[in-house]
Amino acid sequence: MQNPPLSGEAILVVEDEPLVALDLRQTLESAGAYVFAATQLSHALQLAGHPDISAAVLDYRLGDGDCTPICTLLSERGIPFVFYSGYDDVRQNWPDAAHVQKPADAATIRCRGLRKHAFVDCPGRLKHFRVSSSIAPRNATCP
Repeated sequence: MQNPPLSGEAILVVEDEPLVALDLRQTLESAGAYVFAATQLSHALQLAGHPDISAAVLDYRLGDGDCTPICTLLSERGIPFVFYSGYDDVRQNWPDAAHVQKPADAATIRCRGLRKHAFVDCPGRLKHFRVSSSIAPRNATCP
């Protein structure tokens, strides 16, 4: 029996919309990841410092501020992240980060977003790898 594609990975999910956060959590957990979740900036910043975090999915704008301090901390720690946001202007400050435009289903985030940085999990073509740079090889593709 094969391990789930994100088995052993810990993903930080920062999302202030409860249903979106739940969908992300369920999708990532069904792929084998342990999910740390935060809805507020202060809690998210604490979790971003956790030693087990492998990658993060961030809604850039939360009710109590934007994720700039979280992005800075994750970048300093070499932890890849993907923005899941309805705002396109996040690319100005973080041009190398993956960006998935809302609305999208959680499987799209896992496949298109996280694959750019840390993981590839595409139906029928499963790859799982860690990268140390901010961008994964261009040959990592999803349908």
